[in-house]
Amino acid sequence: MWLTLTLTPDAATASVLIQITGGSGTLPATVIRTDANGSNPVRLRDGQGFTAGSLTVVDAEAALTGPITYTARSGSGVVFPDNGYATTTLDGLVSGSVVTGVQLPQLAFRPQVVTGYEAARESSSTVHRPIGRDEPVVIFGPTRLREGTLTMYAADLATARNMVGVLSGATRLMLRQPDHAGMDMYFAALRSRVTPDEYAIGGWRWAVECDYVETRSPALPLLGTAGWTYGSTTAAFSTYAATGTALPTYALRTVGVV
Repeated sequence: MWLTLTLTPDAATASVLIQITGGSGTLPATVIRTDANGSNPVRLRDGQGFTAGSLTVVDAEAALTGPITYTARSGSGVVFPDNGYATTTLDGLVSGSVVTGVQLPQLAFRPQVVTGYEAARESSSTVHRPIGRDEPVVIFGPTRLREGTLTMYAADLATARNMVGVLSGATRLMLRQPDHAGMDMYFAALRSRVTPDEYAIGGWRWAVECDYVETRSPALPLLGTAGWTYGSTTAAFSTYAATGTALPTYALRTVGVV
């Protein structure tokens, strides 16, 4: 059996287009991404799989620095031979940070710069202080994930409002940036604030502050494609009837096509 993985990095959407072709018999069930943030399964749309000898997916969670390696695996975890892996990078292609929706990568923004980063880690240990005893009784627990405040800048108020709209979307988000290994994270936004920062030629620059709590990489399917919009989908067809033939269900129109 043979497989070919073709990777196309896309600076416009800060993503990697993965195309897997070939193969017979047992087919890949998972694509694993290994990068500066560790090893994680590439998120697929619900029900998406290897069809007609190929699989195409857009990965909008790859690290913006260092090499990115993709490996195709079977349902039992077997790594496929014969070009069952491939390597690419977004290093140097994407300038600045990106905040992206985990299930909806089209919900995204790129701040001018991230200047504030506070990351506190609270212990889950419990301390008991019995009366008449000088030594406390400690029940140890793991240190929790990061929580704190991100401070980001927007060129104008309209952009700042768009950033707050993404942060307020009641969805898990991911921060990626090219400068500091280990700073990338999945997170939930708790509260956001918009403040005029300074006046320069052309108008005010605005600061967007976001209180966050870090989460693990969630096992959730994609509901959309990076860079997809309903307008771009309908514009790809000559008539509305043709759109209906290619995308026969509302769900397909909602998640877009790769």
